[in-house]
Amino acid sequence: MNEYPNTKLKLALMYHGIILTKDAKDHMKRNRFGQVHFPDFVTTSGLVLKLNQNIYVNTPIRFEETPFQLTYQDAAGMRIAQDGESLPYSAEVIPAPKFALENHLLDGVPVRNLIMINTDRARISPISGCHFRCHFCNVHKMNYQPIDIKILDRAFQKVALEDPYAHFRHVFISGGTPRETEDDYAYMDEVYAYFPHHYANMEWDAMLVPRSKNLVPMTNRVTGIIYNSLRTAALPLYR
Repeated sequence: MNEYPNTKLKLALMYHGIILTKDAKDHMKRNRFGQVHFPDFVTTSGLVLKLNQNIYVNTPIRFEETPFQLTYQDAAGMRIAQDGESLPYSAEVIPAPKFALENHLLDGVPVRNLIMINTDRARISPISGCHFRCHFCNVHKMNYQPIDIKILDRAFQKVALEDPYAHFRHVFISGGTPRETEDDYAYMDEVYAYFPHHYANMEWDAMLVPRSKNLVPMTNRVTGIIYNSLRTAALPLYR
C-alpha cells in the first residue's frame, strides 16, 4: 500500500486531480445537500475534500489520466485510492456555500464577489477587479472598484456567518491588488485593521499587497493588529 505524508498527498491531489468512481457518484447523489463543485479561482476550484477529518484540499475532477480515485463502500465510506488500491485516508466532500449558488446581492454586488468559502477558510476580497494583469488570472477583467467596508461587513456577517453549508475556521483577506495611490492603499489598511478588530474571536491572515517606497507605510495600528492576529492564529502546517 502507498502511504503519503499529508502534505505530499495534498499536493499530489491538487496537481493530478481525482476520478469519481460510479459508487462515489451514486452515494453523492443520494446524499446531496448542495452543489459540490464551484468554479471560483484557478487555485481554489474543483472538488473540496476533507481527509481524515483534518486535511483540506481542492482537487480537480478528472475523467482520465490521474492515478487517484474517490471511492465509496457501505462499510468503509468514502476513501482515497491510488491506482485502485485504497490509501489510509477517509474523505468527506464539502459542498459549495449556499450563497455562492443562489448569488445573493448586496447593493447590486454579488456576495460571492466579496466573500468566498474555500475548504475551512473564508476569503474576503476588498477590491473588485485588480490593478495587476497577471497572465494566469482573469480577475483584472472585472471592473476595478474598492468595496465599501460596510458592504463587506454585511456580506460577511449576514451571509457567510449564517450560511448552512459554510463551516470555516479562519478568515483570509486577499485581492485584488489596489492601484498605487495613497487613497487606495489607505483603504486596504483600513480593511486589514477593521475585520480582525471587530471579529477578534476568529483567526485571521492576510495577503499583504505590494507597497512601493513612494507610498505611505502602514500605520502602527494596522501593523499591530495584523501582527497580533497572525501571531496568535496557530494555523496547522498543511494549510
